[in-house]
Amino acid sequence: MAAAIRVPSVPQAMMVVGAMVFAGCASLRQADTAPADIEISAIEIDAATGSGTVVVTNQSRRRVLIRTNDLVWQEDAVIRRVPRPNLDFGDDAIVLTHDARLGAGESREYMVTPAMGALRRDHPAIHVCWDNRNWTCEAYWLVPAKASWSTLIGRNRLLTWIAAAHNRLQEVEKQTTDDARERARRMTEAFDRDLAVAYTPERLAAASDEELEELFQAANRVVFYAHGPAHAALLQRTAQSLDARSTLTDAHRRDLYRAWVVTRQFDAANALARSHPGLQLQALPPVPPADVPGAGRVVVWRPADDAEALSAQVVEQDVPTRVVVLSHPRCGFSQRAIAAIEADPVLSARLGDALWLAPPNGSLDLRDIQAWNRAHPRARLSYAVAMGDWPQFDSWATPVFYFMREGRVVATVTGWPREGRARELHEAFAQMDAPEDP
Repeated sequence: MAAAIRVPSVPQAMMVVGAMVFAGCASLRQADTAPADIEISAIEIDAATGSGTVVVTNQSRRRVLIRTNDLVWQEDAVIRRVPRPNLDFGDDAIVLTHDARLGAGESREYMVTPAMGALRRDHPAIHVCWDNRNWTCEAYWLVPAKASWSTLIGRNRLLTWIAAAHNRLQEVEKQTTDDARERARRMTEAFDRDLAVAYTPERLAAASDEELEELFQAANRVVFYAHGPAHAALLQRTAQSLDARSTLTDAHRRDLYRAWVVTRQFDAANALARSHPGLQLQALPPVPPADVPGAGRVVVWRPADDAEALSAQVVEQDVPTRVVVLSHPRCGFSQRAIAAIEADPVLSARLGDALWLAPPNGSLDLRDIQAWNRAHPRARLSYAVAMGDWPQFDSWATPVFYFMREGRVVATVTGWPREGRARELHEAFAQMDAPEDP
């Protein structure tokens, strides 16, 4: 069963996901396109023959007209001929079997017959038309490709199975904004299931330039959220393929550097920085050696006060009570939080034993962390080495206050609006300190 193929809205726009709706800072990445207006879902498609069922859903706020050719049909549809609309596949007329007006949120199911021959009118076609003073139509040709489905958008763009799988990955990204653990898990699962096979040297060599770019962005996306070293290696392999075609840009190199940093592969990041001094990438200190901490323990990295160096420190997680604060000096909400806490003697005292952590991200920002530690000696920041060390945490935004008992999170306070979070922090302390029910 194939998953949904998301069709970009027309015209395409840019958006940013991960907005700061909680008065905190989140790692932001730019989405590729605006949310799709039309969704084409493949249901029970036979990859060998290309026959089966598709559902077209209008997700826009306007009514659209759906026209289909004679390979995409409904029972009792009226058959008529109209000229081929603005497509460079010859001068033949296209046979349309159905005109359907879909209101906002409405869906319609179509049967698809086997596709045959070259990419011409003998492939299933769906035309989506909308009224912008004059009716405008966009054509979507459903083409079996590599045991999956492809869509030709408009005149020139081929949405291959790679792009379709990348779209599905972006759907997971949009659907899991509230839980970092679930997002990392589901994006890893979707990537490994749908895309990992495309990163073999043979398939990368055979991929088009557009497919290589899709593969780079897909790997970059899963590394950004899941921090997997194996995915960073696939990102590097794709970057090497782009470089071999002279299509690797400085933006690609910066993404690769951030991938090395977030996956804690500092030697690779430093090698990239040295080979491209013009990018002015931050040189990173050596990764501090550390023994396996054992159950209930985790390693964090402590920055040196006056040198570009890190040291490993073992932290006990399974203590009776602990407060962990995620914070970052470049987050204005974290700056607002520490200023309010230091101005409140009671809160400052209660948080005096808290563990303050900078989340893992694509930049070490060592000098900023050191400056924070000099300015706030009772809230010294260390580095969380990996998200997986703290599976209890469902958010890595900043600031977040996790109140823990015996290694379990019992209360969470997120963000720092203008009115502050003092009341919520006192309530969380009370919840953490309250005796457990027998």
